[in-house]
Amino acid sequence: QEQTIEVLTRLSTDQWTRLVDYDTWHGGELIPSRFFKWLGLYGQSGPEQMARRFKSLEEEYQLALLGPHVAIFDKEQYEKMPPHQQDQLGRLAGEELFYAIKSEDPEVAKGIQQLVDSLMGEDMNYLLSLLAHSSYAVPHEAELLMGQFRQARLEEDGFASYEESLQCF
Repeated sequence: QEQTIEVLTRLSTDQWTRLVDYDTWHGGELIPSRFFKWLGLYGQSGPEQMARRFKSLEEEYQLALLGPHVAIFDKEQYEKMPPHQQDQLGRLAGEELFYAIKSEDPEVAKGIQQLVDSLMGEDMNYLLSLLAHSSYAVPHEAELLMGQFRQARLEEDGFASYEESLQCF
């Protein structure tokens, strides 16, 4: 595993994007648990590596990975919640903002929490912006757009589309 981490830290931004394109999708659907396994390997090199790699992804990737799984609340919304809901939220910005990780998948929830923790230490302004944008983004819009970008990159790399493959056979 040490060799894997060493190789990952040497990937260019384009190579990292290609790795995400090739390994984190299945049947045209983004699989966040696969992505967070890869990002978790960067976390083993330190929180700055994890933050840097996530920030190097296109905005649509970032929103597609976080949008369906996070929500952000201000202090007024927080105070209206019952205590058991308040206890489940993470705190940001001097307890003026709060966030929830909504994923049912424990791997995804763990990956998001690690990402939030690394970004808290590296770039709080970026984290606040990312969570707010993700929380209010139209569900699955970023994933659909990212799927189009991904398909174009795959075609550039010589991968035939499903329809073209059927025509060949």
